[in-house]
Amino acid sequence: MYALITNGQVEKFPYSIGLLRKDHPNTSFPKTPTEQTLASFGVYPVREINPTVGESQKLQKTWTPEYIGGEWLLNHQAVDMTVEEIAERDAVVRNDLHAAIDAERDRRLAADFTFNGKQFQRDATSLARIAGAATLAGLAVVHGSPAGNLRWANPARDFEWIASDDTRVQMDAQTAFDFGAAAAQVETTLVFAASALRAMSPIPADFTDDKWWT
Repeated sequence: MYALITNGQVEKFPYSIGLLRKDHPNTSFPKTPTEQTLASFGVYPVREINPTVGESQKLQKTWTPEYIGGEWLLNHQAVDMTVEEIAERDAVVRNDLHAAIDAERDRRLAADFTFNGKQFQRDATSLARIAGAATLAGLAVVHGSPAGNLRWANPARDFEWIASDDTRVQMDAQTAFDFGAAAAQVETTLVFAASALRAMSPIPADFTDDKWWT
């Protein structure tokens, strides 16, 4: 990056070799002009200084080059943030983290869950079906369907549920009811886990780890 300097003052910034050619159409410049050539037309390189910014600081940029120590610099500064700025920054960061936690919660809510050693789908459609089957199973139990009876829902066929690996799992009414309760418990566990994470200060960087969601 370059600046056009006239009488020690910045006339144009940013400036470029392309602009130099345009400003001097009758001058033949080499493909890569030397610094001496550029200086003869008042064009000088500008170096950008980016300081280390502390946790309670912000970068204060300058948009006009300054002549410091024999060169033209964009001398950006790290300045202390006000209490209000720190609070605002922390609020934005926390809101972003809350949104990320909620997204992780929703991802897990739609993921497969384990029941009796098998994986089952738990997307919205599957969850509605599970809830319906569990309701019927509860009614069957109330009306005396015994443990081991696989034809509690339909006297003509055994009740089965398709697992995530496409195997069929037979369930009596008691098991189907527990199956629905297990699917519902996943939501309770994840919703409360997300709430606990949002309440933490600071929120752990590894909040997506399984250990926070069980």
